[in-house]
Amino acid sequence: MTNGRSVQQLAKIRNTGLDVLVQEHDRFARLIAQGMANAEACRIVGINRRTGTRWRFGRTILNTAGEPVHYPPVRIVPAPRPRHPRYLSLAERARQQRTGFGYEPRRGMVVNFQTCHRSRRT
Repeated sequence: MTNGRSVQQLAKIRNTGLDVLVQEHDRFARLIAQGMANAEACRIVGINRRTGTRWRFGRTILNTAGEPVHYPPVRIVPAPRPRHPRYLSLAERARQQRTGFGYEPRRGMVVNFQTCHRSRRT
């Protein structure tokens, strides 16, 4: 017992604080990934702008033993963008290669690769 509280109660208080910090960190990372500015994301989450900068770019500090401790930066994983219809998928490229038809870049028209690229000696 410490100050009328059991060890379990103190651990629960500490875990709650850590959980809140993790939730703030995750919310900050989601806002940054959505393209929000650092200052605005910090204001929404309720943290200092300098804290947000540290979270965003990571940092390395020395602990009390003098050993470096590295905190990694926030991972910003952009959502995958759909392929533009101008470009062929791998399946479409393979199909064109099998059939012998494709795009001839020098002429800018669809041609038959088999007749275009055969030996000129025949």
